[in-house]
Amino acid sequence: MALALGAVVLATSGVILGSVTVVRDLIPDRGAYSIASADGSTSPGPATGEVVHPDAAATSAVSTPPVFSGPPVFSAPQPSYAQPDQATIDEITTAFTKAFDASGEIGAGLAYVQNGESYHDMAVQWRQRYPGVAASLKVSPENIRLTASDQAAVSLLITHSDPTLGAKWGYEIRREASAVRIAGRWLVSASTYSFLVGTS
Repeated sequence: MALALGAVVLATSGVILGSVTVVRDLIPDRGAYSIASADGSTSPGPATGEVVHPDAAATSAVSTPPVFSGPPVFSAPQPSYAQPDQATIDEITTAFTKAFDASGEIGAGLAYVQNGESYHDMAVQWRQRYPGVAASLKVSPENIRLTASDQAAVSLLITHSDPTLGAKWGYEIRREASAVRIAGRWLVSASTYSFLVGTS
């Protein structure tokens, strides 16, 4: 009887690690062990015989997905505008209405255009090309904004009844334009006049 009890003791060895007890079966042809927690529940260990702590196994089983940040987002700078006073609005409005007055003398209109004298021939050809604009052309500046102390952005509404110009650009034309202040006077910019008259 004593020999049988001794064999059982030698066949089984226990190691207590904190709250976990590792019980190893020392019988050669089995080579396995089990892990027992403090409450008495057991789970088989790996076939390699390595001691695995339950908390470490749970931690290694959870993987954290990588976090990727998107490309940087850049916003284009917005133009800065200022509201002009009424006197400035009136002067810019006069410059546009006079510059595009097709019923008056060409030189008088070009006096309201930046470097206006250089566009005389262009203005003559424009009137010849669209004779119907003389009695019907109307230019209405809208939404005048100052972009600098001597520069302004203007939204233009142009209406007319000339059939040739209407077939090309329509009878109601909306365009963004600009005005410049030179020697104390507001004028239609050269770029605006050359585009509207030269390309139409």
